[in-house]
Amino acid sequence: MWLHSGDLGHIDEDGFLFIDGRIKRMIIDHTGFKIFAPVVESVISKNICVEKCCVVGAKDKEHNVGQIPVAFVILKENTDAKEAEKEILHLCEKELPSFSLPQKIVFKESFPYTSANKVDYRALEKEAERL
Repeated sequence: MWLHSGDLGHIDEDGFLFIDGRIKRMIIDHTGFKIFAPVVESVISKNICVEKCCVVGAKDKEHNVGQIPVAFVILKENTDAKEAEKEILHLCEKELPSFSLPQKIVFKESFPYTSANKVDYRALEKEAERL
């Protein structure tokens, strides 16, 4: 018996279940590769200049099919955005497959939140579509 919850997870060798993310947060590019937003977010968050980030998919206007990853980033105070962007891209190139690299990085002062006090990634998806 199984239940389709919409969550992505894994079971460790001791039989414990871990929730790693949501299926809805998966981005599929124009070639069919699957990009998991939480994986990209964890790499970007390794940069010491990053306060918070959220990666969403936006329509791939170049190929008219699939999506591209767009990273929304809040930087720590007194951080130069141009230098931070270079560092973030370098880190992503080093740790992620090429198809997972953010195609756009957008710096923001704050994120929209849901009533459950979680980042409203759907609002960010709408913003990414307008870029």
